Amino acid sequence: MELSCHKVPIYGQLSVLAEFEETCLLPENVELYFIYEGSRQMHVTMAQILDARTLKSVIPGHDILEDVTVSACMYTERHLLSILGSSQITYIQDVVYELAQVLIRSVGTVTCGSYLALLEQFGLTIEAAQSLDEKITAAAEHIELPPSWNLLGNWPEQELIPRETLLHVAVRLGLYKFSQFLLCKPGGVQAVMVPNEEGATPVDLAMQNGLQHLAEYFKDLLNSRITPSTGFSKTFGDSYILQKCLNGPTTYILTMENTRRQSLEADILLLQRYIQENAMVDFQSSANVKKLLYLPSTEEADSEVESDEGSCFEMPTCETDQSSGHFDGKAGIKPVSMVEDQRSSSLDEVHQNLLDTGTGDCSIFENDAQIWKGA
Repeated sequence: MELSCHKVPIYGQLSVLAEFEETCLLPENVELYFIYEGSRQMHVTMAQILDARTLKSVIPGHDILEDVTVSACMYTERHLLSILGSSQITYIQDVVYELAQVLIRSVGTVTCGSYLALLEQFGLTIEAAQSLDEKITAAAEHIELPPSWNLLGNWPEQELIPRETLLHVAVRLGLYKFSQFLLCKPGGVQAVMVPNEEGATPVDLAMQNGLQHLAEYFKDLLNSRITPSTGFSKTFGDSYILQKCLNGPTTYILTMENTRRQSLEADILLLQRYIQENAMVDFQSSANVKKLLYLPSTEEADSEVESDEGSCFEMPTCETDQSSGHFDGKAGIKPVSMVEDQRSSSLDEVHQNLLDTGTGDCSIFENDAQIWKGA
C-alpha cells in the first residue's frame, strides 16, 4: 500500500490516498477504514473508494510528533475484519502550526501593528496568509487552549475598553475562517463590538478592507441571525474523542488512548454507532424542516404547533457498488442535514457494552489474512 503523502502536520486535516498494486474483489456490505496507530493514541476514520485500486481518507490530528503506522482494513456485516495493507506517515510541526501557536499565545498582547510583525516574522504577504486560512484554523483548533483563555485578553469583564484584540488581527489579515473560529471561543461575540485604540471595531476593519462578507457575518451574529461555527465538533467520552469535521466532505474521526483500548472491532462499532446516531438525528431534522416548509391551513395551524431547535450542518454518506462487489469509482458523497448534538453518555454506554461482550482483542488486527497481496 502506497500513500500519497508521508510527512503530515500534527493537526492533520489533509486528504490522503492509498494506492494498491492489485485490484481486489470485495464482498457485499463491506465498510473500509483507515487505522492510525501511534505510541499513545490511535485513530479510526472511514475510507472512501475512488477506484478499483485507490482509497481516500482524511488524516486525523495527533498528540505528538512521531512515526505512525497507517493500515487500511475492511469490516463486513458478518463482523469479519481483514487488513488490506499498511504503510507509515510522520507527524511534523510545520510553519502553519507555529504561526497558529504565535497567534493563540498573543491573545492579550496584540497591538495595531501586530499583524505586520507577524507577516514579517513568517515572511508572508497578506495574500499568502489568506491562502493559509483553512490550515491556520485547523491548526488553532488542534491547540489545547488554557481554561482561562479569553479573546478579550486580561480584561474579559471590561469588554468596552478600547484595545486591539486577536479578532482585529484576524480581520486585518483577511482570515475569514480563523475569525469564525475566534468567535466560538470565550469573549468571541463580545470582541466584535470592541473598538481598538484607533476607534475601529472588527466590523469597521472588515468594511475598510473590502471584506464585505465578513462584515455582514459579524452584523448577522450581533443581530442573532446566525450562530458561529468553526467547522469542527468534538464529543468527549471517558476513553475516546469523536470528532466531526465539516470543512469539505464531512469526516468522522475516532481517537482512543492505546492504554484504554480493548479491541479494534469495538472501536469500529463505536464509530459506526456515532455515525448512525447522527443519521437518525438528521432524519428527524429533515422531517421537521419539511413541516416548517409546509404551509398549513388555518384549521391545521390552530390544531397543531410544531417547534424545533438546533443548528443544521451537512453530513455525507458514502456509497459503494454492492451488486458487483468491486470498488465503485463513481462512489460519491450524498449530503444530508444533521443537528449539532452531544451524545457522550449514550456512546459511553454503547462502548462499555461492546467491551463487556468480549468482542476480541487487538490481535485481530494483526492476525487476519492479508487479502490484498500487492499491498
